[in-house]
Amino acid sequence: MKQKLDQILEQSSLLWKGSELRSNVLGVKTGYSKLDEILPEHGWPRRALIEIVSAHQGIGEIQLFLPLMAELTARKRWVVWIRPPFIPYPPALQAAGVDLRYVLVIKNSCSQQEAFWSMEKLLASFSCGLVLCWSTQYPQIKRPQVKCPQIKLSTVRRLQLAAESGQCHGVIFTNKNKSALGAALCLQLKPFVKRSKCKNLNRYLYLQVLKARGSVRYRSVRLSLPVNKII
Repeated sequence: MKQKLDQILEQSSLLWKGSELRSNVLGVKTGYSKLDEILPEHGWPRRALIEIVSAHQGIGEIQLFLPLMAELTARKRWVVWIRPPFIPYPPALQAAGVDLRYVLVIKNSCSQQEAFWSMEKLLASFSCGLVLCWSTQYPQIKRPQVKCPQIKLSTVRRLQLAAESGQCHGVIFTNKNKSALGAALCLQLKPFVKRSKCKNLNRYLYLQVLKARGSVRYRSVRLSLPVNKII
């Protein structure tokens, strides 16, 4: 009986299953085929806010967006970093194909409120292709228990609307799961290191989808990342 029902669901184009993406809108390729496979739009959602949850900084979260940065700067779209935990490393960005002439960094001396105000204006400016914002000052790796300041739902809604109107990608980095926020996509990152038979350390990043627009499936993937220092 179940097999017959599955066949009917697959053959009928008039039926939609809640676990599937309803629209045919395709996202922007992430540059990682395994990641594209688990995302409902098969890439980063367009004109949307993305939330990245990680207890630590510098584990590969920036590498996820390097292909997107390279593509956007090649089209002369600005990539803005707001309150990054460290100063970005220009040679690594250049090696990844990012045009530094279209990279702007706002130092981490500004408050969270000022950072979100700047992010909203930049998202809606039509000049930026990607705006990255760190919502909190990350602790050192030995102290991941530092609390993340509360982010208001109204703030996230304004940022989402700004991303839609300005046709821009927005990314918020947090160190605590805030999936109740209105972000179109929420990914949780965890580092994973494995020693090979040759006693070399292979660096991986474990990604889990906590929330995704257009899907109720919460999938995960493990990516192998380069060791280039970005920040």
